Amino acid sequence: MMAFVEKVALNADRITSADIELLRSHGYRDEEIFDFAAAAAARCFFSKLLDALGVLADSTFNDLEPTLRQALTVGRPVADRS
Repeated sequence: MMAFVEKVALNADRITSADIELLRSHGYRDEEIFDFAAAAAARCFFSKLLDALGVLADSTFNDLEPTLRQALTVGRPVADRS
C-alpha cells in the first residue's frame, strides 16, 4: 500500500492495472484502493496549495525531534516562534 501511494504521489500517470491487481492480491478491496489513491492525491493537492500560498508550518513544529519535523514538513519552512 505504501509503495502504491508513493507511486500516486510521484508518478500517478504510471499507475497500471498491475499496480491495482497487486493491491487486490494483498486483500485490499476496490473501495480501499480508491481511498488510498484519493488520500495520496488530496495530500499532494493540499501540499501544492500551501506551497503556492507560501504558508509556513506552524511554529510548534520547532518542538519536534528534527527527523520527525523534516518528515512532516517535507522541507517546508517552519514559522518562527512568536
